[in-house]
Amino acid sequence: MDPVSGFAHMSHARRILVGMAAILIATAIWLPSFHLLFARRATEFHAERGLSPMARRLAARHIQLWTDPSLRAEEIQKMRAHNAEWDFMGRCFLVWSLANMALRDPACKATALQVMDQIIEETLRLEREQGVYHFLMPYAHDG
Repeated sequence: MDPVSGFAHMSHARRILVGMAAILIATAIWLPSFHLLFARRATEFHAERGLSPMARRLAARHIQLWTDPSLRAEEIQKMRAHNAEWDFMGRCFLVWSLANMALRDPACKATALQVMDQIIEETLRLEREQGVYHFLMPYAHDG
C-alpha cells in the first residue's frame, strides 16, 4: 500500500494526531533557526561610545525630513491622514531622541540642536495659529 492511500484509510482522529505531530516536529526544527533569517550584529544597534550605525541612519533620515520642506510636508500629510496625534508624538520623540544623541555624540550636537529648535518652533507656531486641537483627534471636541 502506498503512503497516500494509507493516509486515506486512517481514522479521522489518527489523521489529526499525525498532522499535529508533523506540525510540532516542523515547529521544533524551524523555530530555533528562524532568527537566522533576520540576524544582525549587535554593533549595528549598540555602540559603547557615540551612536550606533542604525541610530545614525535613522537620525539622518529624520533630519533630512526636517531640513527639506517638501519632504517634511509630504510625511506630515501622510501621518496626519491617519492620526493627528501621531504628528505631535512624532515631533516629541524625535526631539527627545535628538537631545539624547547630542549628549552621546558631541559631533552631531550642532545639527541636532538646530533641528530640535526648528521642530519646537514650528510646533508652537502651529498650536498658536491652529489651536490646541490641531494635534488632537476629533474626539477631543467631545468633552
